[in-house]
Amino acid sequence: MSESSKNFFFAWVPDCDGDRGNIVINDPVRGIIYPDAQSTFMLSVLSELAFVKIFFPGRFKKICVTVNDATSLRIEKIAGFFNIPVFTAETGEANVLGLARIKNQHGYIVRMAGEGSNGGNITFPGLVRDPLSTVMSLLKLIFLSGRGTSLFAAAAACFNIDPLLPFNERLAAIIAACPFHTTSAFESEALLKVRIKKYPVFKALYEKHLRERFPEFAGQNRLFKKYEIYNYEGARERKGQGNRSGDESGGLRVILYGDQSQKKGFLWMRGSRTEPVLRLMADIEGSRKNHDELLSFHRRLIEKSLMKQS
Repeated sequence: MSESSKNFFFAWVPDCDGDRGNIVINDPVRGIIYPDAQSTFMLSVLSELAFVKIFFPGRFKKICVTVNDATSLRIEKIAGFFNIPVFTAETGEANVLGLARIKNQHGYIVRMAGEGSNGGNITFPGLVRDPLSTVMSLLKLIFLSGRGTSLFAAAAACFNIDPLLPFNERLAAIIAACPFHTTSAFESEALLKVRIKKYPVFKALYEKHLRERFPEFAGQNRLFKKYEIYNYEGARERKGQGNRSGDESGGLRVILYGDQSQKKGFLWMRGSRTEPVLRLMADIEGSRKNHDELLSFHRRLIEKSLMKQS
C-alpha cells in the first residue's frame, strides 16, 4: 500500500471476525508503523475524552472509562489528565460491559469501554466492539476542531508534544511520546503452557514469593517503593492479598508504586478457561529494558509458585 500511494495517513486492516481496530500508520518521519493493541486503544481513548471535554463540558463530571485488568496504566494516566475515573473488570468483553452497566446505574456515562490488551473499543452508546468506532475516533483525533481548539491539541497537552504538528504526523507522534512499555499478547514470554491445578494454592504461593522477593527487586531497580494486589472476578475488583471469592480463576494484578505513591506499572496474570495456558504481562512507565526486567521477575515468581504447588 505504501508503495502504491504515499497519500494515506492510516489504514484499517480487519481481523477475521472484524471486531478489532488493526491500524497501519504511514508517517512521513518514522515510516510505516504497526501500532500494538494498547497503543491503538490509547489513541481511541484520547480522542473520545478530548471530544467530550471540548464539545460537552457540562457533562464532563459524569464521564468514566471501563477497561479490563490487562489494560496498560497509560489509560489511567490519560484519563487522569482529563480528571476522568477508570474502572477495571476481569478480562472479557462481557465483564467490561457488565461493569459499564453498573457504572451507568451509578449515574456515569461510560464514554469508552474496552480491552487494551486486544485493541478493541466500545464507544458510547455502542454495546459491541466495532473497528469502525476506532476509525472514527482516530479521524476525529487527527482532524476535528471546535470552540477555538482541536482534539489533537488537547491530546498533545497530555504528552507535551507540538499541538500544531501536520495532520499526517499526529498519530505516530502520540505513540512515540507515550512513556509506557507493555507486554504484547503475541510475545513468546506472554504465556506459559501449564494447567493450573488449584488456583487458590497457586495464587497464595505467588503472593508469598512476591512478598519475600519484592524488597530485593525494588532495591535493585529503584523504580518501585511498594505494591498492592488486586483480584478480578467478573465485573468485581477486590483489593488485598488473598481477597478472592473462592473460585479464584480470575485475573490477578500487582500494582507497583514509585515515589509519592504514583502508579508506575503492574504485573498481571490470568489462566485461560478454554486451554491449558497462563497468560501474563508487565506494564511499566519506563524503558523497554525496565519492562523486560519486570517481566522476567514476574515469570520467575510464577515458575517458582508452579513448582511448589506440584
